[in-house]
Amino acid sequence: MLISRKAIEAIAVGNQLHIFCIGQDNSMYHKYWDGKAWSPSGKDWESLGGTWVSAPAISSFDGPNLVDLFAVGTDNQMYHRYLDKKGNWQPSDWEALAGTFISPPAVACLEVGTSATVNVYAIGTDNQIYTKSLDSTGAWNPAKTAAWTALGGKNVSPPSAVGVNNVELDYFGLGTENGMYHNGVNIGGTFVTLPAAVVGGGCGEIDNPGQPLCNTYVFALGTGNKVYCNSAPIENSGSWAGWQDLGGLCSSAPAGGTTWSKPTGSDTEVHVVVLSAANPVGEVLHKSFGQSAGTVVWHPSKTGWDSLGEHSLFRNQGFFYTAKSVDPGQTCQLTLVTAQEFNETVAAWSWSGLK
Repeated sequence: MLISRKAIEAIAVGNQLHIFCIGQDNSMYHKYWDGKAWSPSGKDWESLGGTWVSAPAISSFDGPNLVDLFAVGTDNQMYHRYLDKKGNWQPSDWEALAGTFISPPAVACLEVGTSATVNVYAIGTDNQIYTKSLDSTGAWNPAKTAAWTALGGKNVSPPSAVGVNNVELDYFGLGTENGMYHNGVNIGGTFVTLPAAVVGGGCGEIDNPGQPLCNTYVFALGTGNKVYCNSAPIENSGSWAGWQDLGGLCSSAPAGGTTWSKPTGSDTEVHVVVLSAANPVGEVLHKSFGQSAGTVVWHPSKTGWDSLGEHSLFRNQGFFYTAKSVDPGQTCQLTLVTAQEFNETVAAWSWSGLK
């Protein structure tokens, strides 16, 4: 298996926060926050079964399923289950999607008009990226048990993927020379961690002429323990701006999330979190940026970082995390979920009104 993605994932669906984690028995576990309480309880988890050699990948889109869940099994096939909108897991057991993979999956949704697809990416044994998609009618392309579509490349990191509604799908990975590739094209740089991709930059709907153009952003940890960012307009994703040095003394792959800065959801801010390499106790660093009158505004600054505090769960060893945005009641909130591998502890922190 290539460089492991975090063993825990979280996703915001309406006012719910769903968390998925691989236990020490290599089974899949799930719990969710409904805005008032954790289910099944604060300490208990729902077992989803299976035996897994990869972390989960999850997605939610405006289709028949509330959450789609993917992972690689001990036979290196990709497997899938989904949570329907009545709160039931379907099918009764995991369904096999064929393929032979050496990386965790990445998932991105694409909604075009009234149709939508969930698109899954993973690295095959020949180090190419492969993909398969599920549409809103429940049909797989290629077919569920058919071979996956090869996208080429020679990758040394798990992929990262993001969907831009009505426009395109973007997938990223590191090549054998540790350069960053976007949809199979080298966009430069030299990196030591897997990428994180986010869509944001100042608008909610790309066809709204009153809003600044949205961008696809990709983040990764480069040499010198600094975080770097590259961006491209979503309507011209081949036009990359070039890698920007975001500073820091960091020790982990960055994670990104988007929050809505207005109740209408028309403006967005992009948030990035990363582990500090300078604090042995364990510290999460944070920065964000948005657009004001067409100009990118950084908080606290382009190369500066805010501390979100120290905790033993933030230590490098055994630390897995995800950053997602949550929008209960149209308020701005960023949630960080962590897991400590060796003491089986999972915890969630939330920050509201971050700048």
